[in-house]
Amino acid sequence: MPDTTPMDIIPNKKKHNVKPTDVAISKTLVFPTPATPTRHLFRTSVTLHVGPNAHSFPLHLEALLACSPFFTASFNPTYGFREALTSSLSLPTHNVQDFEYLVQWVYTRTLTHESLDGPHPAYFRLVRLWKVADALHVPALKNSIIDELSSRADATNSVPTPDDTRAIFGPDVGEHMTKLRDLVLDLFMWKKTDALIETHPDSWDEGFLRLLFGRLKRKDGEGEAPWREEGRRCERYHKHDGWAPSCGGLGREGRAFAFCVGSGV
Repeated sequence: MPDTTPMDIIPNKKKHNVKPTDVAISKTLVFPTPATPTRHLFRTSVTLHVGPNAHSFPLHLEALLACSPFFTASFNPTYGFREALTSSLSLPTHNVQDFEYLVQWVYTRTLTHESLDGPHPAYFRLVRLWKVADALHVPALKNSIIDELSSRADATNSVPTPDDTRAIFGPDVGEHMTKLRDLVLDLFMWKKTDALIETHPDSWDEGFLRLLFGRLKRKDGEGEAPWREEGRRCERYHKHDGWAPSCGGLGREGRAFAFCVGSGV
């Protein structure tokens, strides 16, 4: 894990009203690194309050710290944020079901979901989860979403719906969707989707269609579908940093990552 994060420049500390029942994060907390064994990631309890009704998720702090610089900065006791003083964090704008899906991934590193089963996967679940992962800076989860979506698309010979394309390519969507956009465009390029696009009763996002047309003109010579080969999938769609280990399970310095690839014991 990097020594600093973009959030390390901290504004002047404010005094917070802390309840007598609040438990502060210990200043002796040992922050996990990518090499921290899994057995050391379940020692400190925190509570995340999600959604407008503040649904409570009791979680393990070290597991969150191992995945995201956002949680690392929020709960760092040296910064004096309320989150570290109360061992709790409020996320009122996030959807409870989407966050529950994130929690599933944090503890199991799986993205199985009943809505993805069957011949027509509900890709919107993965699209919404991507947005949560981006907001909370969980890059390894975004890489997992890429792998899950491409695998489901091949297993069912399906592609995202027009509604999905609007959620990914719409005018209000920022550059944080770039890698997911690349995958979706490639799925439509390599699969036989011309009739689907032409005959589907719902309208497709205009920005998506423009980008797809441009890529189709440049497709010649690109070979096989890039998402089907692990090395090309990683290079084309993944992002790796201190919180998202390389696909081989080794960091840039050749160190093995434990919790983030499920190999720690």
